[in-house]
Amino acid sequence: MNFPASRLLPCAALALVYLASFGTGGRAQPASAQKPTDDVLTVWRRTIGSAKALALAGQIVPAEQALVPFVSTRPGTAEWHLQVAAQLMRLVGSLAIDGNVAAQHAVAGRALDHLREAEQMAPDARGVAQALQQTGLIQEKVLLDVPAAKESYRQAAAADSHNTVAAAAYQRLEKATDELNRKAKIGG
Repeated sequence: MNFPASRLLPCAALALVYLASFGTGGRAQPASAQKPTDDVLTVWRRTIGSAKALALAGQIVPAEQALVPFVSTRPGTAEWHLQVAAQLMRLVGSLAIDGNVAAQHAVAGRALDHLREAEQMAPDARGVAQALQQTGLIQEKVLLDVPAAKESYRQAAAADSHNTVAAAAYQRLEKATDELNRKAKIGG
């Protein structure tokens, strides 16, 4: 499949954003997944390779299950769902390198499911805003759904007035939309 380079950079950038936002990648892995000489990076590379193969085969849930051992929080909590979504977005970044848009969208959809759960289970407005902000990021950068992303960013900023990242993202998309509409009206 041909994959335009212009799509690769945003997807790779998204993966880096998730690595920076959720710096838990690989902190917790089962001892059974390690050999005595394996370091965390080696185990992670092996795991992401397996998860990627599963995702490319259309087996999204097994791909997710391969990544869950790298989640360091108690299962079934809002934080757990946020971390699973982060692991899935790392997988999206890996899939972006191969240019498989269908697999990226399928895995991103699964990440959105976890973010909806995190939003529902969040113990406070900050947690709700974090889930909505990450939802907006996926909608904008992976799914290219700007109206949905704007709404998610708007809701995140409304849920937590201290979430300046979501507010800035909403303002950026609002300004870009206004500019496109203005240019469309004047024909150029």
